[in-house]
Amino acid sequence: MKRIVNDQRDLIAVFVFLFSFILVFLVFPGSSMQTLLGLPLVLILPGYAFLAAIFHSPTHFELPQRIAISCVMSLTFITILSLGLNALGLLSQLIIVLSAFILLYPAVLSLYTVAQIGLKENE
Repeated sequence: MKRIVNDQRDLIAVFVFLFSFILVFLVFPGSSMQTLLGLPLVLILPGYAFLAAIFHSPTHFELPQRIAISCVMSLTFITILSLGLNALGLLSQLIIVLSAFILLYPAVLSLYTVAQIGLKENE
């Protein structure tokens, strides 16, 4: 179990950053801190969380490659989410849906990875 926790440090950092943004969003509405924390939330974190959950070993990509791919994937996710929410008339809920996406997708994928490792150890 210790190996799994060491491999998931970057996901834990993503979750901490997301929770700090949510705290700033609720405590300081309309402040410049929202903009400073919101830009990485929109431009990097969705793609980085996706990559960190899929490629949980740090040997797949180095940090500059992860960040570059994360930016492209984040912009793709934001575009798709925005179009879907706009079609439903819920575009004002983008931050909530984005936060849920950043939290739930890596969590589900991490649980799947833990289950797969447990199955491989039992064989």
